[in-house]
Amino acid sequence: MCINGAQPEDEILVRAGNPVPINVIEEYKLANDLDGQFDITGTWYSEDYDEANAWARSYKTTFNSDGTVMQIGWRNEDHGIYEVSPDSMFVTAYFTENYIDQPGDGRQILGGYEYSVVYKLDTEKQCIYAIYSQQFKDSGYSNAEDGELQRNTKRNQ
Repeated sequence: MCINGAQPEDEILVRAGNPVPINVIEEYKLANDLDGQFDITGTWYSEDYDEANAWARSYKTTFNSDGTVMQIGWRNEDHGIYEVSPDSMFVTAYFTENYIDQPGDGRQILGGYEYSVVYKLDTEKQCIYAIYSQQFKDSGYSNAEDGELQRNTKRNQ
């Protein structure tokens, strides 16, 4: 799947050493900050997010101001780093420390398993779209899927 012609493996989306904006967003600030700089920091929720019931497609992704990222969902907890594209419209996250909680086995690290996700800002809808890498889709370790994430922190109150 691509959005506006961008594929997750496009080189323009990935730049080693690209600094991450350190402008932390308050709880209700819009994704497109007043200065026009996209700031992804904070927690983003999948469309089906339901923390109380932890349904299979219920995921939240937290981008920290230090460039680290964590995705938590049903039976999964993944950790990594992220980079912002030069135009601040795309963020690429690389998840390199990934855990799964299998019934009967408990929480285990998935040694050697890594994947990436490209997030694209939609300034009009004030959301981001996640596009998971093919290795993620092929692995079957998670129920997360390509789609819209929203910053709405009042979703479950």
